[in-house]
Amino acid sequence: MKGRHQTTCKAGKRSIALIKTIEGVKDLVIGRSHGGKGLHQAYDGAIKLQKSTLGGITGVMQTSKGVQDITILLESSADEAQVRSAIEQKMHT
Repeated sequence: MKGRHQTTCKAGKRSIALIKTIEGVKDLVIGRSHGGKGLHQAYDGAIKLQKSTLGGITGVMQTSKGVQDITILLESSADEAQVRSAIEQKMHT
Protein backbone atom coordinates (compact mmCIF):
# COMPACT_ATOMS: atom_id res chain seq x y z
CA MET A 1 0.00 0.00 0.00
CA LYS A 2 1.38 3.37 -0.95
CA GLY A 3 0.17 6.81 -0.05
CA ARG A 4 -0.08 9.75 -2.38
CA HIS A 5 3.39 10.97 -1.39
CA GLN A 6 6.03 8.43 -2.33
CA THR A 7 9.37 10.22 -2.38
CA THR A 8 11.83 10.83 0.43
CA CYS A 9 15.58 11.31 0.91
CA LYS A 10 18.16 8.52 0.68
CA ALA A 11 18.48 8.16 4.48
CA GLY A 12 14.68 8.10 4.76
CA LYS A 13 14.47 5.23 2.29
CA ARG A 14 16.96 3.26 4.40
CA SER A 15 14.92 3.88 7.56
CA ILE A 16 11.70 2.81 5.82
CA ALA A 17 13.33 -0.40 4.58
CA LEU A 18 14.61 -1.11 8.09
CA ILE A 19 11.17 -0.62 9.67
CA LYS A 20 9.47 -2.86 7.09
CA THR A 21 11.70 -5.76 8.21
CA ILE A 22 10.37 -5.63 11.78
CA GLU A 23 8.01 -8.46 12.67
CA GLY A 24 4.42 -7.22 12.98
CA VAL A 25 4.79 -4.33 10.52
CA LYS A 26 2.53 -4.76 7.50
CA ASP A 27 3.50 -1.61 5.57
CA LEU A 28 4.62 1.99 5.93
CA VAL A 29 2.82 4.89 4.26
CA ILE A 30 4.62 8.15 3.55
CA GLY A 31 2.55 11.27 4.21
CA ARG A 32 2.97 14.99 3.66
CA SER A 33 6.33 16.70 3.84
CA HIS A 34 6.73 19.83 5.94
CA GLY A 35 9.73 21.76 4.62
CA GLY A 36 11.94 23.79 6.91
CA LYS A 37 10.86 22.05 10.11
CA GLY A 38 12.94 19.58 12.04
CA LEU A 39 13.16 17.22 14.96
CA HIS A 40 15.42 18.57 17.68
CA GLN A 41 19.04 17.66 16.83
CA ALA A 42 18.01 14.72 14.66
CA TYR A 43 19.86 13.14 11.75
CA ASP A 44 18.25 12.43 8.36
CA GLY A 45 16.16 9.28 8.57
CA ALA A 46 15.47 9.65 12.30
CA ILE A 47 11.93 8.66 13.27
CA LYS A 48 9.82 9.91 16.16
CA LEU A 49 6.75 7.82 16.96
CA GLN A 50 3.79 9.95 17.98
CA LYS A 51 0.42 8.33 18.54
CA SER A 52 -1.48 5.09 18.13
CA THR A 53 -4.29 4.81 15.62
CA LEU A 54 -6.65 2.03 14.70
CA GLY A 55 -4.35 -0.51 13.05
CA GLY A 56 -1.12 1.44 13.23
CA ILE A 57 1.22 4.06 14.63
CA THR A 58 1.76 7.58 13.31
CA GLY A 59 5.00 9.47 13.47
CA VAL A 60 7.36 11.86 11.74
CA MET A 61 10.65 11.27 9.96
CA GLN A 62 13.49 13.77 9.59
CA THR A 63 14.53 14.24 5.95
CA SER A 64 17.14 16.38 4.26
CA LYS A 65 14.47 18.98 3.42
CA GLY A 66 12.37 18.95 6.61
CA VAL A 67 9.95 16.59 8.33
CA GLN A 68 7.73 13.98 6.69
CA ASP A 69 4.60 12.36 8.18
CA ILE A 70 4.57 8.55 8.24
CA THR A 71 2.03 5.91 9.20
CA ILE A 72 3.21 2.44 10.19
CA LEU A 73 0.50 -0.15 9.53
CA LEU A 74 0.56 -3.16 11.84
CA GLU A 75 -0.64 -6.69 11.27
CA SER A 76 -3.79 -7.56 13.21
CA SER A 77 -1.96 -10.04 15.46
CA ALA A 78 0.94 -7.67 16.25
CA ASP A 79 1.53 -6.31 19.75
CA GLU A 80 1.89 -2.53 19.41
CA ALA A 81 4.15 -2.09 22.43
CA GLN A 82 6.51 -4.76 21.12
CA VAL A 83 6.64 -3.17 17.66
CA ARG A 84 7.28 0.29 19.18
CA SER A 85 10.21 -0.98 21.23
CA ALA A 86 11.64 -2.85 18.21
CA ILE A 87 11.45 0.32 16.09
CA GLU A 88 13.12 2.43 18.77
CA GLN A 89 15.82 -0.19 19.27
CA LYS A 90 16.59 -0.52 15.54
CA MET A 91 16.63 3.24 14.97
CA HIS A 92 19.14 3.87 17.78
CA THR A 93 21.67 1.27 16.67
